[in-house]
Amino acid sequence: MNWKTINNKKMKVNGSIIKAAFTLLSLFAAVLLAGCSQKEERPFLAFSVYEQKTARMAALINDVLSAAEEDGYSIEWRSGDGSIEKQKADIRELIGRKPEYLIVVPIQTLGLGEVLEEAREQGIKVIFLDGMVDQEEFQDYLTVIRPDARWEGEECARLLGEYFRGTEAKILEIQGIAGNSQAQLRSVGFRNQLCEYPNLELTGAVQGDFDRVTAGSSLQNFVEKSGDFDGIFCSSDEEGIGALSVIGTAEGARACPIVSVNGQQDAKKALMAGIYLGSVESSPYLGKELSSIIRRDMAGVEVEKEMLFRGVMYTEENAKEMQGY
Repeated sequence: MNWKTINNKKMKVNGSIIKAAFTLLSLFAAVLLAGCSQKEERPFLAFSVYEQKTARMAALINDVLSAAEEDGYSIEWRSGDGSIEKQKADIRELIGRKPEYLIVVPIQTLGLGEVLEEAREQGIKVIFLDGMVDQEEFQDYLTVIRPDARWEGEECARLLGEYFRGTEAKILEIQGIAGNSQAQLRSVGFRNQLCEYPNLELTGAVQGDFDRVTAGSSLQNFVEKSGDFDGIFCSSDEEGIGALSVIGTAEGARACPIVSVNGQQDAKKALMAGIYLGSVESSPYLGKELSSIIRRDMAGVEVEKEMLFRGVMYTEENAKEMQGY
């Protein structure tokens, strides 16, 4: 074999090696590009809540963050610390981070419209969670995911109606945050259903702000002014526990039945002790529904404009079944 033949063979071998190497590099580049494409398909989420101190809100925040992490979404969140002005500032800051979706747990039905419009103008899709804003304030949102607050209020009135069984009684209402959509709907549902019981009279309403200290103080002031009542409806368990601290636990529900909404751990303990009449479950575990909505929207599937969820009324009889949080 002469040197020319040998050299030709070497060139063919080298050419094959180069071709194989080029093919491998092409495949590697394709994998990298596919990986980048997959990452780009994972949206960046911005999440604004109006507070984080209550057990329910802490559970809601953790559930949303866990679901986002499980689905591989990037998410950044802020707490308004109970202030609508801070929540507005938080949302503006989050808009500046250029998210694909803005998830908002609104403190009030009014006051956020302007900043939400800023999000819409930048092509950011708005999702309301555990509440909503007034339709005239802002209506170009993707969806609302929340418990059925009106039904929750109705269930509380029904339980008080069963408890008093035709006996005349005066009912005091301890209301949630003024202007909050869930608090408003619970109050409307409760009052409408209470009309079905002619023996029950709404004797007054005081502010509780979804806070046990505020609720306890408001109830104490009502009592000191010789306010007369036989039962109490609270917009949340936080207010119910605050009311219980004023009434005292010696007689509990036998002295003054308290019904409320949420289904949190402290209410469960009071129910099992027989010192609380009832608590309607209002699940904070909305993370999976939120992630499902986002996946469907990204796939081009039309999503519902509103998703409502109903829980269970818990009393002493079935309190052990309550999940609590």
